[in-house]
Amino acid sequence: MVYRNISDDLKRTALHMRVRGDSPEEILCMTRFSLSTLYRNQRRFHLTGDVVKEPALGRGRPQKLLAADIAYLLSLAWHNPLKFLDEYQERLCHYHNITVCLATIHRVFEAAGYSIKKIMKMAKEKCPYKCASFIQ
Repeated sequence: MVYRNISDDLKRTALHMRVRGDSPEEILCMTRFSLSTLYRNQRRFHLTGDVVKEPALGRGRPQKLLAADIAYLLSLAWHNPLKFLDEYQERLCHYHNITVCLATIHRVFEAAGYSIKKIMKMAKEKCPYKCASFIQ
């Protein structure tokens, strides 16, 4: 059969039918999944006590910035929003010994609701030459 998502309730019902004494053919006719799926769910239930798979933990790339680092960045932006991203990058490198790219810092600010347009507008008033080189 083709891969399809089978609900946990249907898996539990099939196991309940199996315990009740129904034959595998009757169960497969009613549930419409394969014999190997029935046996896999039965084996998982005997091993773990449930038909649900364990959630996969630790998938994906680990985060570069921890919650404390993000809080530090947001507090810097709160107290002085006129800094450029490279200045935030230098502060993280100097005080927290973390090297991150500008895109990561930008994503942190976006997730926090800071608008880069608003920060750029305020930064233009700070130094027009640095702002012009930053935009290019």
